[in-house]
Amino acid sequence: MGADGSSYLRVRAGVDRAAVTTLRMLLVSRLVTLRRLLALVAVWCLVPVASRVGGVRVRPDGMTLDEPLEHLGAMALCLPGLVLLPLLAEPAPWLSWNASRPLAPVRTLRIAAVVGVGAVAGAIPLLLLPPGVPIAHFLALWMLLISLGVLIAVAVGSAYGALGSVLFVALMSVPGLVPYEANIVYNGSARPYLFGAAGLAVVLAVICYARWDEGTTRRQEFVAD
Repeated sequence: MGADGSSYLRVRAGVDRAAVTTLRMLLVSRLVTLRRLLALVAVWCLVPVASRVGGVRVRPDGMTLDEPLEHLGAMALCLPGLVLLPLLAEPAPWLSWNASRPLAPVRTLRIAAVVGVGAVAGAIPLLLLPPGVPIAHFLALWMLLISLGVLIAVAVGSAYGALGSVLFVALMSVPGLVPYEANIVYNGSARPYLFGAAGLAVVLAVICYARWDEGTTRRQEFVAD
């Protein structure tokens, strides 16, 4: 290989290193770090563990069909939101205030990436759920909880997003507070309603975030104006 070939390889290697460095800086600026990814995997691994711990009893006496769902796994499904929802905040919101292109497509891609990464990270742990716990039920429940978190993040800020899903599960866990027929968290017979609620919540979360952004970022832009 001649001198021209060697020069080309050196230039190509330099470009590749620059691209990797740029990508790494972009991910870090978006709060995507190795520590956060490890934390996401860790909290997902808590879900099948918590699903083997009972302690929730909301079904009426004499009903045993839904007993496998009455465990702490539903509350553990709120934990991934603590790791994922902060990614919705704009680290440098002032950079986008005078953007020349519409921000809705960028926000749509961001929320899709956040939800998608969360779903992929939970794919393997959900396969380790104890016998009798439907994977489809838990996946739909997680989609509902993360979407509720996004809606809370749009309203008041990503720092409070996970509180929405925690409050929802807590209310559903109080015996008699919500009619059992409507308890989509613990009532397996209400699973079609869970699927419908999860689908609707996902659509609303994507639309609201794409339209209005995360609450804290939006308020910073309003104050700046």
